[in-house]
Amino acid sequence: MFPGTVWFHRPDRVRIGKTSRFLGEWTALGLFAALLWWVDSWVTAVVFLALEVLLSVRRAHFVDLGRFTAGVWPVTPAAPAVIFGVAFALHGEGRNAKRAGIEIILGPVVVGVFSLVPRSEWPAHKRSQAAFDARQKERRS
Repeated sequence: MFPGTVWFHRPDRVRIGKTSRFLGEWTALGLFAALLWWVDSWVTAVVFLALEVLLSVRRAHFVDLGRFTAGVWPVTPAAPAVIFGVAFALHGEGRNAKRAGIEIILGPVVVGVFSLVPRSEWPAHKRSQAAFDARQKERRS
């Protein structure tokens, strides 16, 4: 900072360090995947790279597929440490909640596929969604 009443911030050089660290890490991972491909098979290399991508997740990512959603998200810090696990995603709270899908826990990351609403509620959900979209179109016109 320069002396005076106005504070000037120095240029951010951290971004260059982050980029070079990212490129160096993925270069090493790519070389290791090529070695796995050469020694064993291409399937081993692809699985290794897929697991590296999954384990590097820092925030949730979801893809909607009609009534279902597939996603990857980090485990909450309060959850017990699990190396590998399979669990059910549930609609609602408690022991009487209906099963919505399946989750696979891979260390600090959860991969899951589950339904957005129960099958019996899906037609009503679609009708309310269509009514909402119609109201939005009327407002724009």
